Order: sequence, then C-alpha cells, then structure tokens
Amino acid sequence: MVVDLLLAAVFGALVTAVAVLARSIPAEIDRHDQLIEECDQSLAEWVVDQHRSLMQRFHELDQEAASLEVVPSGGTIRAEQNAARTLLLYEYRSELRSARTFCRTVEVEERSAHRFYRRLRGRPFPLLRAPAEATPVVLYWLDGLPTNPLTWTLADAVAAVPSDGAFA
Repeated sequence: MVVDLLLAAVFGALVTAVAVLARSIPAEIDRHDQLIEECDQSLAEWVVDQHRSLMQRFHELDQEAASLEVVPSGGTIRAEQNAARTLLLYEYRSELRSARTFCRTVEVEERSAHRFYRRLRGRPFPLLRAPAEATPVVLYWLDGLPTNPLTWTLADAVAAVPSDGAFA
C-alpha cells in the first residue's frame, strides 16, 4: 500500500513535470525565435545605415573634389574611399561576429526537449538571413580594395607590423 502510494506520487509528479514542460517549451521556442529575428533585423538595419553613411561620405568626397577641381576618380579620392570601405568592413565583421555569437548563446539555452519539440514540429532553429541578403552590399564595399579586410587574420596583422618595430 505504501509502495502504491509512493509510485502514485512519483507518477503524479512526473506527469505534472511533463505537462509544465509541454506548456513552457513552445513558449520558450517562440521567444528564442523572436530573439533571433530581432537580432537578424538589427543586423540588416545596421548594414542599411552604414551603407547610407558610406554613400554620404562618397558624395562628400566628390563635392570636395569638385570644389578643388580635382578629378573625382583621382588617387586621393579613391584612397579615401578605400579607407572608408575598409573601416566599414572591419565594423561589419565585428557586427556579424556579435550577431552570430548571440545566436549561438540563444541556441545553447535550448535543451534536448527543445530540440525534440523542434524536430517534432518541423521548426529548425532559425538562422540569420541578413548576412546572405546583404551580400550584394558587402561585395560593393569590397569592390576595388586591394585586399579583403574580412579575411584578415592575426597572422596578417603580425606580418603587417614593421620589422623595425616603429609605428607608422
């Protein structure tokens, strides 16, 4: 009799735990999906804002060249444009890294019950869409640069340090 009561209590607790999980898992997955969507939207908006700023800077450089009667495609203007593009690409790499890290952090919060529910419902963990959608913009930023700032590594940075140790 005591064993039956004990088994009933354990079974009741188990059913209650499963019921709580069954209610909380979908809500947590919805919240996680929303967080990833917001992160994705934020990255997309960042790309748009930065691209507009870059276009404004190019326009300013063209106006300066016109006021000085300098050929806009001249070396100084092109060098300033390339410098602006390079700095923007470094910032993009940092923003992209932050977005991906955030997504991994959210994904790590999901346990086996979340993954089971996602498989059962055909709801894979969401991926960032903004990087793929921004590809034409990023390629424009890369256009004409002698090197790709997105691929620089620590070894490249070390190699770029002057051998005499002097600062440029």
